[in-house]
Amino acid sequence: TARDRDRIRAAVLEGLGWKLCRVWSTDFWQNPVGEIDRLEAAIAAAKAEWEARDDARQREQEGERLRNVAGGADAGAALPESAADLDAGADAGEGVADSGAEPIAAPAPDPHGPRPYTAAVLSSVGDVGGFHAVGNAPLLRACVERVLALEAPIVFDRLVKIVARAWGVSRVTERVRGRIREVMPPAVFEHEGALFAREVEVASFTGFRAPLADGTGERDADELPRIEVDHAMRWLLQQHHALSAEDLAREAARSFGITRLGAVVRGVMDDGVARLVASGDAERDGDVVRLPAR
Repeated sequence: TARDRDRIRAAVLEGLGWKLCRVWSTDFWQNPVGEIDRLEAAIAAAKAEWEARDDARQREQEGERLRNVAGGADAGAALPESAADLDAGADAGEGVADSGAEPIAAPAPDPHGPRPYTAAVLSSVGDVGGFHAVGNAPLLRACVERVLALEAPIVFDRLVKIVARAWGVSRVTERVRGRIREVMPPAVFEHEGALFAREVEVASFTGFRAPLADGTGERDADELPRIEVDHAMRWLLQQHHALSAEDLAREAARSFGITRLGAVVRGVMDDGVARLVASGDAERDGDVVRLPAR
């Protein structure tokens, strides 16, 4: 229903750290000045809270920097030559907070709900010839490890596309896929079509990852690991107990920033509903999908 969709949108936004302030049309019609004042007060309070958090974060970063300096830390030493340059703009500098305000504790995020997706962006490393050169295997493996560190679990073709782009390779062919398989770190573990940096990470992975408001971190439906789709649907059912299969598919897709249910998207979401029912994590009664009775 419209009310269910409104509650789902609010839950997803709050899970990503947004603060919502609702303005009802009747209230605004009767008292527009008062409602505007209330909105401005809510915005000012939210800004003050975030500024306090930023101050605390900057103090923590500065303390960490000083500890690293004191200990002679050298974060780039473990990477092969040029691999320290994989991240575009990785060192943007650190600020020192001059505010004495005490940090305001943020509400604990729901570990089973949405969180921002961290997309890997590699700067240019080499050219197409270098991608296939035997001598560049260590650097190519470092690229793979960097993407896994940021985006795992990740489907194989998305990993290939990100790494290949850093080497000027625009088309993902079987030869390109084979090259990535050759340099894949031995600890990488595949689970339900998605790659994890290590096998132990499968059990510890919870929730699902949503794109930022500016679109950063958006993924195509066929780039969504099945484990994330399942987690998103299970979380949506926990919020509402029961939804129609159509609404569950639509809201799960929206959780990943996908607003149109094309054939590929619908196939991915329908498969997710089928997996939930088959695993016993949900029950289906006609068109209604609900949590099982415990």
